[in-house]
Parts: sequence; structure tokens; C-alpha cells
Amino acid sequence: MFAKEPHIKPLSNLKNSDRKKLQSTIKRQINEEYNLPTAVIKQTSFQVANVAGSIYTDESNKPIWFKTKFEDQLYPTIFSLWNLQMQLLPIILTHDFVIEKHILGGAQLMLPGTVPPFPSNVKRGSIVGIASTKDPLLVKAIGIAEMDLCGISHVIGTKGIAVRVVHYLDDGLFKAFKLELEPPAVVYNSEPIETTAIETQTSKYGEQLDEESNHLERSSSQSPVNEIADELEEMSIEDVDHMLMRAVKYSIKFDDKITLPIVASTFISNHVMKNLPDVDTNMVNIKKSSWKKATKLLKYLEDEGFLKLKGKNDSCTVISLNKNHKDLTNMEAYKTLATIAKKSSGDTTNQSNKNKITAYSGENLYKPMSACQRFITGITADVPQSYYTQQELKKLLDLYVANNNLIDPENKSLVKYDDTLYQMSNRAPQNGGIQKIARGLIVSPTFLSKNFNTYHQIYKPNGEPLLKVPEKGPIPTLEIVTEKKIGRKVITRVTNFEKFKIDSEELAAALRKKCSGSTTIGESKSTKTAEVQVQGPHGSIVISILNDYGIPTKWISFENKVKPKQKKKL
Repeated sequence: MFAKEPHIKPLSNLKNSDRKKLQSTIKRQINEEYNLPTAVIKQTSFQVANVAGSIYTDESNKPIWFKTKFEDQLYPTIFSLWNLQMQLLPIILTHDFVIEKHILGGAQLMLPGTVPPFPSNVKRGSIVGIASTKDPLLVKAIGIAEMDLCGISHVIGTKGIAVRVVHYLDDGLFKAFKLELEPPAVVYNSEPIETTAIETQTSKYGEQLDEESNHLERSSSQSPVNEIADELEEMSIEDVDHMLMRAVKYSIKFDDKITLPIVASTFISNHVMKNLPDVDTNMVNIKKSSWKKATKLLKYLEDEGFLKLKGKNDSCTVISLNKNHKDLTNMEAYKTLATIAKKSSGDTTNQSNKNKITAYSGENLYKPMSACQRFITGITADVPQSYYTQQELKKLLDLYVANNNLIDPENKSLVKYDDTLYQMSNRAPQNGGIQKIARGLIVSPTFLSKNFNTYHQIYKPNGEPLLKVPEKGPIPTLEIVTEKKIGRKVITRVTNFEKFKIDSEELAAALRKKCSGSTTIGESKSTKTAEVQVQGPHGSIVISILNDYGIPTKWISFENKVKPKQKKKL
């Protein structure tokens, strides 16, 4: 997260209530025995790359905790862990050279580079410390477990990220706060978490090294000792060259989207790079290869007979591809980055489609008045239904128009009014002459209001009706109002939620959690229905919570009565 130095805003003291909230959150998430180190805690916001969040410091401006903007999870800093007399996090052990050469360089901790057994409480998503087998209690990096490590006992020959590192010794966070730390002598007064696991890890370290040595001896003589953490190390230039050539061969033999002639830069970016195997393009690219530049790679491919170029330097064009090259004979297709991205996009689309059906749906229904019931009976020769949808009413009127020959012979998109249809569709009396209306507008608002009472029904995501019977009136609107109360106090009120079968206590609890503010349940003065108030201007958060309940945004009305502060004129 802090591979680069973050931009830090000025610090400000936390309120006592916010300090207590921070303390309780850490106790709940990390360790119940933890206490903040100083009475004064400060806070600031940071921005690094595409990540923003908050950093908490002690009274001497040393960072102790941090979190990202859109997550509730808090992370301790290395400084915080080194100044505690207790083991705050479960520790994952690795080899000293893995930490020094890879972790402290910004790499992730791969499973082959770890030393089992692991603490029994480390599952996917757990916050863990990373330490060397030489100093098993001295944490030098902090991260998130990417798999259930507690069930793994053997790592030789495995693959995958064991811990995604979010903070490490001397990273950008250290530079931003100008931290210079000396490793402490780690002596814990209290019983550390998972001590047995760490002791077992340390005691079996010799066995682990022996097993790894045997494994390395069975490998080729050219394999370096770093193969234990081969996933962590950047690829060699030879490996990068091999991957790029593989992608070139794939593009020439299998990529049927290449249209010749093609600009050389387009050939590289839109085809070769997208036809790479499933690798990290930050590690495999032209700059990391022996060619360094695309023009040199293209010249090499021309010399080897894979393609022909026209032009020079950056403006050259690929005019032909040799699909019969001898090196392509045994070339087989594989999953490329483009196909993987397409599949991922499809999965995202499918997930999006699934999410779309989690919202409530609804429709207005129309109950015919007595005079209209006779009109419907005359059309269908049957007892009218209790309720009709707007589409069903249009079919009835189309049938009436057809039975009475009311379609305009000169323009079949128009309908001629007869006396009955005119009286049902208009409030003003007929002035004589033939009046017409477009067929698509025949079910007009006036026709509905004069002849029907409006009701509504709401449906759950599974299609079941939410209401036992349709209720009178159109689909209700959930109302949210942000306003000032008692002088300068700002609150956000939510009403009409009970019509969607949302419990007031449950809604208040969700608002307290998401908005981090106190809530009050009462009665709305205007509607005389239940009302939930939350302290602060939280309109957008309330809308998000209601969306989680399945309420579409189109059924939510939000009004902000708090006027923005006007800038003082100089």
C-alpha cells in the first residue's frame, strides 16, 4: 500500500468520543487487551496512488494505526507493534533473505517462501505479522492472509500468495513521518498469542531448511537458493524474453484479429501484450526484456523471419506475418490475458445481472369504479377483475376500438372517439365534430383517474408479493430529509420505511453502524408514521443502506435542507 510515499494532510486531535470508538474497534477487530498508548490521539488523511484513507498517531505524531477509506478494518503500524509489550497479531514466519530481498522491496509473501506450521487462527482475511525465523517475534511487515494457512503443513512445490503485504519496515509511511526505528529487544510480559505455534515453527526451522535443501539438490544445478521464494523474485531477463516471444508466436499463429498492414506499436500493444500468458505485466514487458525497446524487438523478429517491416524506427509498419515459420509448428494455444480478462468481464456482468434481481419491484394496479365495471362487462361479457395493470387496460380498449370500428381509416395510428370513450377520457364536454387520439395515448391519465382507483403491489426479489393485498395509492416513496435541529445540530430523518416492511429497530442499528452516530426512533409529525433519526448529514449513506434492503433509488426521495456555508467576501 505504501510502496510510494503518501501525501499526508495536517494532523488534528481526535475527539474523546472518537478516541473511545477507535479503542473499541481495535479491541473488537484485533485484541481485547489492547489500549491506545497515549491520552491524545491524532488523525490525518492520506492519498497514495489510487488509495486513500486515515492514519492515527500518538501525541508525538508517530503513526500507530491506519485504515483505507472504504474499509472498516484497522491495521497497526510497525512502530506500534515494536512499542507494545504484547504480541498483537498472529505471526507468519519466513526466511531472513525473503524478508530482506523481497518483502522489504514491496513484494507479496508467496506460499513457497513461508515456514510452517502456521498459527491455528490464521484464515483467509486475517491480519498477520511477518517475521524472520531468526527473530520470530520481531514483525517486519503486516499483511492480510490470502488463504486458510491454518490447514497447510507443507509448502514445497506449492504456488500462490500467502500474505498480501500492506505495510513494511521503511516503506513510504515511514518516509512520510520520517521514522527511524531501531529493532527492540522483544520481551513480552503477557502470554503471546499462538506462542506454541511460533515455538513449533522455530523448532522445525532446521527440518524445513533440510527439506528445502534436498528439494533444491533435486533441481537443476542452475537453480538458485532463492527458488524457495521464486514467486517473489522478479523474472530474469531470459524469462521475460521467453514470455514475450511466446506471445509473439501466439499472435502470429492464432490471433485472427490482426489486419495487415498494421502499425508496429499497435501490433505490440493490442496483440502481443494481450496474448501473454497469465503473468503480471508489471514484470513482463518490453522494458524488462533484453530488447528494452519495441523497435529492437521488431527488428529481431524480422531478422528471425517471423514478420516483415516497412519503414524505420517508431513509424514502421508490419506488412506480413510468417505463419509457416518452423518455430510455430509445435506451438499450441493457451489461455491469454485477453481471454482471462474477457471471462472475468463476463463473470462481472453475470454478477451484475444477479445483483439487479435483488431489488424489489412494483406496479400500480387499477380497480374499476362501478360505471367502468359495466363498460368492461360490455367488452368482455364477463365479471370484471378486481385489479388491472395498465397493459391489461390497453388490451381492453384495443378490443373496444376494434369491436366498434373506431380506427381512423386514413391514419391507422389514430382512434376516433365515440360518445362513451370521449366521456371516459375527457373532463370537458364534447364540442361537436369527430375528435381523435393517438392509439398509444388512449390509456391517458384522465381515463385512469376518472374510471379507476389506483392501488399498488410490491414484489420481493423472488417474485412473491410483499403485501397481502394491494394497498390504495401509487407506490409509496421513502423520504429522507437532512436538516438542522436545535440550532446547529444536523440530523437526517427517514420515514415511510414501514410500508416496505422494514423494522425501525433494525434500521436504526444499521444507521448507527454505518453512520457512526446516535439514532432516535420516534413518530413523524407530518405523516404520523414511524421515523428514525441519525445524527449528522448522512443522506447518501442512508440511500445506500436502503438499497441494501432492496429499495430501488427511484422509490427514495432525498431533500437536503442544510444550506452550504457561503464564503466570506474579502
